[in-house]
Amino acid sequence: MKVATTLIVLTLASVDANAQRCMQPQEREEIRALALRGIDQGFVDKVAQLFSVWVADPHEQPKRAIVGMDAAIKAYVHARANATQWNPPECKKE
Repeated sequence: MKVATTLIVLTLASVDANAQRCMQPQEREEIRALALRGIDQGFVDKVAQLFSVWVADPHEQPKRAIVGMDAAIKAYVHARANATQWNPPECKKE
């Protein structure tokens, strides 16, 4: 799931708007919803992983967990903003 989330986020963030394939609004919103769901799940997975590490290895905690959470929150906010702003062109109806 982490790999899929990363690929979705990177794709949405890096594709030039002019080079994107056209799609109908419903298709665009379905893809956006999947990306947002993946981003949300990736964040939840990361929080669980940080907590598991804290429980298993209390060395330098909570400092390590705080650093990890800070990075996770920044990535989460950035990824959601990219997915929300992603707006490929609508296909022209013929």
